[in-house]
This record gives sequence, C-alpha cells and structure tokens, in this order.
Amino acid sequence: MDLNYKDTGMPPDTVKAGLRLCLFLIQSCMYQMLQALCYCHVRRIIHRDLKPENVLVDVNRGVVKLADFSMARSFGYPPRAFTHEVVTLLYRAPEILLGEAVYCCGVDVWSMGCMFAVMATGDPAFCDNSEIDQLYQIFRMKETPTEKTWPSVAKLPNYSPTSFPSWHSNRLCSQERIVRALDARGLDLLTMNDHCVPPSPLYFFLLPLSFQFHCCVQESMQLIDKSLCALLRYDPPSRINAQQALLHPHFADFDKRSLPAVGEKYVGLPIGKIPPDFAELFNALINIDESGLEGEGKE
Repeated sequence: MDLNYKDTGMPPDTVKAGLRLCLFLIQSCMYQMLQALCYCHVRRIIHRDLKPENVLVDVNRGVVKLADFSMARSFGYPPRAFTHEVVTLLYRAPEILLGEAVYCCGVDVWSMGCMFAVMATGDPAFCDNSEIDQLYQIFRMKETPTEKTWPSVAKLPNYSPTSFPSWHSNRLCSQERIVRALDARGLDLLTMNDHCVPPSPLYFFLLPLSFQFHCCVQESMQLIDKSLCALLRYDPPSRINAQQALLHPHFADFDKRSLPAVGEKYVGLPIGKIPPDFAELFNALINIDESGLEGEGKE
C-alpha cells in the first residue's frame, strides 16, 4: 500500500511548551479538518476516533488531513446501533459516555470541538482518567444536563437525575471583570444562545483566547459562543454539523483561497495558493525531530 508521507502530526501534541498557535494556523487547521469531516459525513461515514494524533500535517504545503479510519463506519437513516467503545476518552461525546448506542455524525462534531479547544488553549477542555470522571468534568464545565438543556437525556441508559452531582452554570456576565471588558454589544453577544442556557464555566476556561489570538475580548467571545459552544452542545441533533461549521462567521475573514483543497459545492473552497508563512508559522511553534520522522509517515 502506497501512502503519502506527512511531516508531522497535528498541533498541539507537537507544540513547544509555553507556546500557542496563532489564529491563522488554528483557522487553517480547523477549516481543513471540517472540510475532511464534511466530505466523510455527506458520504455517510463517521470517523469515530478524531483526535490530534489522527490528524496529519504537511508543513511545507500547509495541508491537513484526517487519518486512521480503523474505527470508521458507514451509517444510514435511521442510524443503527454501534458500540460505545469508541473515541479516545478526552474527545468522547457525552451521549456515548451515557451509554447511547444509536449515534451518528454528532460524535465526530463533539470531538472536533474538543480539538478546537485544545488548539486554542493548549489544554483539553475536559480531561480525566475514567468515563465517569470524564462526565463529571464535562458537567462541571457546562452544567449537569437536564431535559431542559438536553431533551431526551433521561432516556440514555447511564443517566439518572439523582446519579450525578448538580452543577449549575455561572452567568459570565455577572462577573465584574467581564462587565468591565465588554460593551453592551459584547455582553449581548455573550448571552446569545439558541437554547437559552446561561454561559457556563467553560467560558472561563476559554477566556485566554483573547490574549492568545491577540484580538479583542469581543472577538474572542464571539468565537467561543458562536463556534466552539455550537460544536460542544449537549443535544446531538442541535449540535452544529460540519457543513454549517464551514459557513460559520469565525471563518468569514479567513482567506479560503489560501487552502489546498479542490472546491466542491458542499465544501465551498476554491483552489488557491498556499501562503508562504504557513510552514514558517508552524515550524516556529512545533518541535520536529527530523531523524525520528524518517520513514514514519502514515495516512
């Protein structure tokens, strides 16, 4: 089997200590991953193991590709039952952790949101060593789900309203430092949520975006509220899909002509020239052991 060679894995596994990816690299990597995911989903394939280790990067060409489809499965409508022993724990969707066997594209979207958070902050959004502790981490950050915030959650095999501690969201707009930082439009944007769920502690985890992206707080909070939290919604049918994510305002100012993929109508990406600074930016942020990479490419 002849496979293309790729220089390295996806950040942040290769990011140097103390450094973060710039906005351009995050947008480029995220957009290309969403393109690949959209390509799979429209062909009724779910990956089921999205994580940084399964994303390969050609640094010189600025190409990002999904890899390792050993856990991938085709799906139909209505979706059939699958095993819940899928996806690395840090990137596993809550419906799988709660025992759901009939799942679909939403599990990949959740994993994509987790990778987005890791690229943006350098740390996993939810990180623990067991399934129950991982659930607790998610609930602490987003609040313990109820029928109001996640319709039909009570039907999941491992869910019981009395089985989990009751964590409630903290209203970010009530925090003095946020009120000082945002104007009326920023606060209005911050509280926008189509499920009427108040901002959760997840926002506190993501506040450093405003410094890492070297942009204003309002822009960072727009990214968090409009993009990441759409990817990390509890209710799978309400979770944004890959095609919708590609059209998200987060990518509105991103020059898509700079990306290498051939455009298709569901991807919306023209052929373009790779910016010469992709490799420079990437290599400035990662450790690449060239001797250790020899002969190890996979796709």
